Amino acid sequence: MATVALSGIITPSNIVTATSTTTLTNKTLTAPVLTAPVLGTPASGTLTNATGLPLTTGVTGNLPVTNLNSGTSASASTFWRGDGAWVAPSAGFTLGTPVATTSGTSINFTGIPAGTKQILFMMNGVSTTGTSPYLIQIGDAGGIETTDYRAIAATGTPTSTTSTSGFILTSANVAAQDQFGLVTLALENSATFSWNYSGALNDSFGGAGRLQSSAGGKSLSQQLNQLRFTTVNGTDTFDLGEVNIAYI
Repeated sequence: MATVALSGIITPSNIVTATSTTTLTNKTLTAPVLTAPVLGTPASGTLTNATGLPLTTGVTGNLPVTNLNSGTSASASTFWRGDGAWVAPSAGFTLGTPVATTSGTSINFTGIPAGTKQILFMMNGVSTTGTSPYLIQIGDAGGIETTDYRAIAATGTPTSTTSTSGFILTSANVAAQDQFGLVTLALENSATFSWNYSGALNDSFGGAGRLQSSAGGKSLSQQLNQLRFTTVNGTDTFDLGEVNIAYI
């Protein structure tokens, strides 16, 4: 249904006058706006001030992108979002910069952006000079937190080790044995900043290797923005491999 303003004189005068508006229902408009036509000459013009046009049946063809937010940022690599903006699709996980684990007793990943909901922590051939299990600690704007974790790690032996000072990744460690694997940290509740983690690592113990699995949880007081990789005793020194994170 559309309300169309017409100008000029249309006959018969009992249908519409120069200053009248009329409601058209189920009509096809071939000359929407009539502007003082000469008798016998088809009217022409542009439809203006129309309301109630049914999009499902009254519009055909493609709507120009300039009609959506003036086409600002519209391109082959963007899409029209529900909040009225042209945006690029998410690129997925952002991969961090690998950090060599060949020295030092801890490695920090900072600048994790607000709104992050999942973090992947990857170990590639990591080892230390000692036997202390590996640990991941998380933090917010107040710093890295070292208490109130609920975490456990176990090997296939089975042997298990718990920790309240961080997300423990291994229940046992042997100096110079290399570790490969992945740990996933996921935001469980954005209101309480609660994070859960689980991981699986393969070490070179005995030459054949063994599987070490881990799981747990921890809540922060603010949004997570940093992560630390270290050991339980905090003094064993890294001597091989590298680690990295990816987040989304």
